[in-house]
Amino acid sequence: MFKKAVCIDLDQTIANTEDYLYSSKNAENYEKTAEWHLYNYLKPYLKVVTWENFLAKYKLSKEQVKELLPGKAASHSRYLYIQKLFENLNFRFRPDLVYDSTNLYWDHVTNNMELFPGALSTLETLKRQGLKIAVVTDLTADIQVLKLKKLGINKYVDYLVTSEEADADKPNPKVGDLMIKKVGVSKEEIIMIGNNPKTDIQLAHNIGVDSILFDFYSRYSGEERNNPTYYTNNFSDILNFMNIKAQKYTDEKLVVFDMIGTLTTNPHLISDVFRSVIPNIERDLIKKHYEEYKVDNISRETFWKNIGIEDFEELERKFLDSILLREGVLELLQKMKEKHLLAILSNIPKEWGHYIEEKYNLKNYFNKIVFSGDYKVKKPNHEIYKILVDKFPSISPDNVYFIDDDLGDLKSGKDYLMKTIWLKSDQESENYVPDYIIEEIVDIEKIVN
Repeated sequence: MFKKAVCIDLDQTIANTEDYLYSSKNAENYEKTAEWHLYNYLKPYLKVVTWENFLAKYKLSKEQVKELLPGKAASHSRYLYIQKLFENLNFRFRPDLVYDSTNLYWDHVTNNMELFPGALSTLETLKRQGLKIAVVTDLTADIQVLKLKKLGINKYVDYLVTSEEADADKPNPKVGDLMIKKVGVSKEEIIMIGNNPKTDIQLAHNIGVDSILFDFYSRYSGEERNNPTYYTNNFSDILNFMNIKAQKYTDEKLVVFDMIGTLTTNPHLISDVFRSVIPNIERDLIKKHYEEYKVDNISRETFWKNIGIEDFEELERKFLDSILLREGVLELLQKMKEKHLLAILSNIPKEWGHYIEEKYNLKNYFNKIVFSGDYKVKKPNHEIYKILVDKFPSISPDNVYFIDDDLGDLKSGKDYLMKTIWLKSDQESENYVPDYIIEEIVDIEKIVN
């Protein structure tokens, strides 16, 4: 099952947040619920209200808010529940108490919640495979962002889809439509994961995507499960369903360098370097055939023939010899390779790439070198990034640093959880914000170390 995006519920799927909310399922353990802590906080103000009366009025208030705002994110608002609770208890409206009570309520949940076993390693492995991850959840964005932050998993999440933003709760297709729009892949390339058959699995049915029902407490059987594509109570099974092998990682760091414009002095290989040696050919003609040549769609001989040169060997050598490394690069690489693994990921025809590799003895510095011409695919296509990271299966995605002078190429590296470093160039604004910006290549050492 090949997927490009995982859309996953948060509450009671990634973490046990609902274990700390009062329900019939945990009524015997009410003392660990947020409602019990809320009652104890308000007890000095409510005076004669017993726990039983408080709980009954709180449930009524919750039902009334949900009736007033059916299928809306605001129907989950504890501000509104507590405000309505005061009204039902004929208690004077106290904005300060509504505010403080709501914060206390969510503080109790977020300070006690835990990730389900296997959740963290699964999310990390999914990102290692370059999958996009969207958390798709009912509730308001502020509370769900707080949970993601406190759980320490925000770095694995590419997108957040809340019912507040979609203006509807799951399983309304509006949530699914927004989810699909954000992840930017086809329905066939998405899998939905959740713990609730009536919301998460039904949403998957409504929009036509595969689904996994994660049922940690084994509460559902038979038709109650609502016919998900897969069912499990073990988070680690998710990788098995997706034919992805779980990984164990070392603490080593991998630093990935672009070559042209990053290791070398001039980023404009065709416009500046090539045409400085061979100036009498139209730039657009060269670029057209170069784009084909650097992914090996045409041969070296065909490239030169297509731009009107039959006897090309001497000109080619002169051009390649004019590609120069930045000052101090080899010394930098020598120092870095003593501490870290190094790799090259570069868009360049295989013959040209290997010529530069041999000229500067780059194999002496780099553990792996990936040229677009060798693999018939180029940045920013995700496939070439996967080719590279698969060569380092023991490296955690958290420990990969990618430096490039092209913001567009860095953007795809982000999907593999690489820390992206832009070597500042004359590139015009690109719709991507890198993790770091450096003026000189030697500055990378400070970031990685």
